[in-house]
Amino acid sequence: MKKIILPILTLLLFCGSILTVSADGPETPESAAGAGTPEPVINNQFPDCTVPTDTELVLFSDASSPDGGTLEYLWYSTTVEEMATIRAIDGAEGNTYRVPEFSGVKWFCYAVWNVNSDGEKSAPVYSRLIRVERYEEVAAVSIEILSTPDKVVYTSGECLDLTGLKVRIWTSEGYIDSVNGDKLEITKNPLITVGEQKIKVAYGEAFDFFIVTVKEAPHIHSFGDWTVTTEPSCTESGIKIRECDCGQTERAEIPATGHRWDEGKVTKEPTKDADGEKIFTCTACKDTKTEVIKAGEIVTEPAKDTDETENSESGISAGESEASGESLPSGTEPSSGFPWWILVVFVIVIGTGTGVTIFILNKKKK
Repeated sequence: MKKIILPILTLLLFCGSILTVSADGPETPESAAGAGTPEPVINNQFPDCTVPTDTELVLFSDASSPDGGTLEYLWYSTTVEEMATIRAIDGAEGNTYRVPEFSGVKWFCYAVWNVNSDGEKSAPVYSRLIRVERYEEVAAVSIEILSTPDKVVYTSGECLDLTGLKVRIWTSEGYIDSVNGDKLEITKNPLITVGEQKIKVAYGEAFDFFIVTVKEAPHIHSFGDWTVTTEPSCTESGIKIRECDCGQTERAEIPATGHRWDEGKVTKEPTKDADGEKIFTCTACKDTKTEVIKAGEIVTEPAKDTDETENSESGISAGESEASGESLPSGTEPSSGFPWWILVVFVIVIGTGTGVTIFILNKKKK
């Protein structure tokens, strides 16, 4: 008895190991080859689909090689939604697969390998299981919309969402129920025309309608660069505009630049008892303003231009004495440099001497 049980247990363990491996797809001799070759990437998965038996259906892959290698494919099918049960389809080695006619539900998937320039294969990558339902299309007598889609208000440019749509298809043999638009012919184009739209729901020759409302999409302005139409001045604001492709124009104010005053020029020197004046001129618009210089305040003039006075050309400033080179107080006339006190003493001495002489002469005549 033991001799019989032991081989049976060994066989069960061996079968269990095969089932475990097949959960990720059947192992092939190429699976272990090319361990250093990067695996391909599946970018998008094919969706489930429901189609009549006699309708052509082609499944396609969407994979890419990370290193520019060549991709190889193999398609699989199964009658249950279990990856471990998939079986290879003879001759289905392209990047697409044409599903044959059948009635009921089957699942399909594909494996993809990356083959590098040296002919080495990567490990396979498997797609999801794709559910395909094929049904016998029966001539419909009429169809009845049991409930409209959940969404019936759209913005222009959106596509129809059939979630929640329930339709009963009446045939000579009874009825078929459709949920979320399956088995039905309904436009999938974006809804463009604004207002109420009638959406046709058809099954063969039978059809019905439901209503949706399409609203105008809010416009988002895309303005170009600003263009200055009125330049700002010292005291007046300017204007700039920019325009959207739709023709909408936007205006904006450019703030006034404000006066740019120079260092100012003293036009009236202050004295001990009287105020002076200093005039500033805007370098942009030539406007002027006057400031009062308080009496007794010493004013420091900015450096004069070379063409103001002859003295400045010779290197002697107006506030400098020609004789001594010393600066004079503001408002004081520069000295000529002649010693006038000597002339006064000379006149006094001559006058005194003349008077004494005349006095003595008069005394002798008497």
